[in-house]
Amino acid sequence: MMRHTGERPFACDQCDYRAAQLDSLKKHMMTHTGEKPFACDLCDYRTVQASILRRHKMRHTGERPFACDLCDYRSVEADNLRKHKMKHSGEKPYACDQCDYRTTLACDLKRHVMRHNGVKPFGCDQCDYRCVLASQLKKHLMRHTGERPYACDQCDYTAVQPENLRKHMVKHSGGDKPHACDQCEYRAVEASQLRKHMMRHTGQEPHQCDHCHYRAAQRSELTRHMLRHTGLKPHACKLCHFTTAQATNLKKHMMMKHTGERPYACGICDYRTVQADHLRKHIMRHIGEKPFGCPLCEYCTVEASLLKIHMKRHVKKEHSSESTTQS
Repeated sequence: MMRHTGERPFACDQCDYRAAQLDSLKKHMMTHTGEKPFACDLCDYRTVQASILRRHKMRHTGERPFACDLCDYRSVEADNLRKHKMKHSGEKPYACDQCDYRTTLACDLKRHVMRHNGVKPFGCDQCDYRCVLASQLKKHLMRHTGERPYACDQCDYTAVQPENLRKHMVKHSGGDKPHACDQCEYRAVEASQLRKHMMRHTGQEPHQCDHCHYRAAQRSELTRHMLRHTGLKPHACKLCHFTTAQATNLKKHMMMKHTGERPYACGICDYRTVQADHLRKHIMRHIGEKPFGCPLCEYCTVEASLLKIHMKRHVKKEHSSESTTQS
């Protein structure tokens, strides 16, 4: 009857969770205690419920018993199939009472309403950052640790999110890149990537360190820089005492100091290097390409960093001229 009346008499004493049944509350309490009594015998996975373990084991067997009759979608859970079918029907039963937002999932609506209310239950213990989702906090914490678990198998690129790696892989696959730079040959999958790239030409650096004068064009560059202030070096070499803030630096260290590997080779001369970016700059010297141009004079260069140094000379000249005029 409680399901019909909506009554939930069993309340958690550590959060706002309420349940219609005592057994549901007991299972919920395990999320606070960390207890996970059901263990997979094929990997390290553990969980709170036997039913969740059964679904997990289907990942090992590849079994997906619930199939959509309108497309090729298959799922481990009947509930996931039910939600998937809403995409075909366009049904969005959960509506926000403060705006026009509608969704297929009750949990999505709950998170959406938090944005209206300003509720951000997950807080970083190293800075003032707060967020709506635990997954957002997990990604944020990687900025402090420098962890970038998703690595490209064709170059040195690493990413915090799998979505960023997917976008990066388009560069290697030769996929469609509709957004083109009007100052060099750079093309991008997304407009946001092109905007970030254009900052290299303009010298714009909107992200500033609050501990020193360092500025960066991209937030990820500032995040890596911040590790110098915190002193964190989570990536350690297994063959020597070398430690570093970035996974890419460890990969380069292994090639330079231990394996001697230099995978990037020039097709014009015998030059080989550890980094794809070094090879790209080297080839520019052969062909005479200098994509980074100063907007104030005719100076052009192979590297964005050299353009940055050059732009500072204009700033100094401008300050010097102002001082002379004032005197």
